[in-house]
Amino acid sequence: MSPTARRLKLRRSGTCAICTQSLSAGEMAIWDSARRHARCLGCEPESLPSPPPSPADASVSEAGASARREYERRRADREARVRERFGALGGVVLALSDEPQHQRAWARGAEGEAALARNLERWAADHGVVLLHDRRMPRGRGNIDHLAVGPTGVKVIDAKRYRGRIDVECRGGLLRARTEHLIVGGRDRTKLVDGVIAQAEAVRQILAKGPHATAPVQAVLCFVDGDWPLLRRFEVRGVPVLPPRRVSKLCAADGPLDAATTVTQIAETLAMHFPPAEPHARLR
Repeated sequence: MSPTARRLKLRRSGTCAICTQSLSAGEMAIWDSARRHARCLGCEPESLPSPPPSPADASVSEAGASARREYERRRADREARVRERFGALGGVVLALSDEPQHQRAWARGAEGEAALARNLERWAADHGVVLLHDRRMPRGRGNIDHLAVGPTGVKVIDAKRYRGRIDVECRGGLLRARTEHLIVGGRDRTKLVDGVIAQAEAVRQILAKGPHATAPVQAVLCFVDGDWPLLRRFEVRGVPVLPPRRVSKLCAADGPLDAATTVTQIAETLAMHFPPAEPHARLR
């Protein structure tokens, strides 16, 4: 058996590369990441052990769940305030008024995280990438939107759903230190880069305590929406700024962590130290 082959549930239907038997989505089969093909269990000459449980099996988390809970909390608080103020007319006032932008932003954020998760699961999971969504930081009230553990190491991904043109502006020069600034819709959003760098550093600190201290850890900022200039790739302070499809390709690329067991062990460690964000957790 090839060391790049493993038994898993297929995410898409296909055909066995050996006997050409049809394989259905959700069916257990052998996926060979090196040969990029699937085989039915009957065509595997060697007995394979059952696949290791997903690191998230014991503590399932849903992409965007924290942001969605925060949206629901804010919506309920606003509804209670309006009904208290207007009494019987409260329902009419709510029906005729628009949601505040700061409230709707949480719903949009949740939708963006879920959209990126679907993209990652579609394009990266079949490449031996383990995905953890909506994980709570060990200290503080923040959360990590996505952790992708694969052959290239750990990608710490912060998903944003902002509108407007995305660009990087360089400031300073001869008399001042040169600095890079992330501009989205004409506004300076460089603090987003600072945030995901801090998240990646928290992951490095956890891995530094165990046998995988040298595993690469990279911060990535993903904008689900936004106006992307053609043929331009952005990076701010070493952090790639990418749309969802390019984030998925980055996670699925080949890298130094060839052994599936190593990827699984790292993912299990991170799942333990970064548990699913709790319902009462408040986001950054």
